[in-house]
Amino acid sequence: MNIKRIILIVLLSVNISAVVFAQEKFTAANELYKKGSYAEAVQAYEAVRAAGFESGALNFNLGNAYFKLGQSGKAVLNYERARRVLPRDADVFSNTRYALSLTGGNTLEQNIWQRFIGDQIGLYTLDELVLICLFVFAAMAVFSLWGLYRSWSERRRFVVTSLLLMVFMIYSGLFYLKFKLEAGQAVVTAQTEARYEPLSDSTVYFDLAQGSSVRVVRNEGGWSKIVRRDGRLGWVKSEHLERVE
Repeated sequence: MNIKRIILIVLLSVNISAVVFAQEKFTAANELYKKGSYAEAVQAYEAVRAAGFESGALNFNLGNAYFKLGQSGKAVLNYERARRVLPRDADVFSNTRYALSLTGGNTLEQNIWQRFIGDQIGLYTLDELVLICLFVFAAMAVFSLWGLYRSWSERRRFVVTSLLLMVFMIYSGLFYLKFKLEAGQAVVTAQTEARYEPLSDSTVYFDLAQGSSVRVVRNEGGWSKIVRRDGRLGWVKSEHLERVE
């Protein structure tokens, strides 16, 4: 047996052992949750995440455990993580909305257009949007070649290609908006205040409730410059935020 095969077997064994460990920890955490030992369940779930094993189910259950402990900000944070993997899961959606309704983290008003775009973005993961764009782009190429082969009229080829191009542009736009929304996204884990400057004695600009989603622009000396959904900028202590990524 050569050295490469030995190394491959060792690596496979380590990976299998790690997966088994993570599964056992996850199962144990679920049992702790069922017994009402929510603090212990949180520790077990977090241990699985720290080991590099993350899933929609793990983040959803972790969010539920934090919610039971009254830590709504942490609950929303993990629900948001779960939504990135399970965007169409009804339980994840309803639990997120319920937690936000209790914290006031979703009080900013949105117009009909903003709500519509937000709902469409929330239906897909970034990977799904990439696959859809690739599929539509491939379909444009196939139909163009097929139209030439079948001697379609120029008008017919134009209509088919234009429709597919429109679909491609729509989903490309959704991908861009979702990527921009998720880049730097953070959740307020403890109610705090946004200030005009990164100083404790600076003037307060606006309040941020637990569970509020913001985008981190940059970090500076224990402070984070954030932008709220309505475009307002402010400085928040970094300890009160946690990135969704």
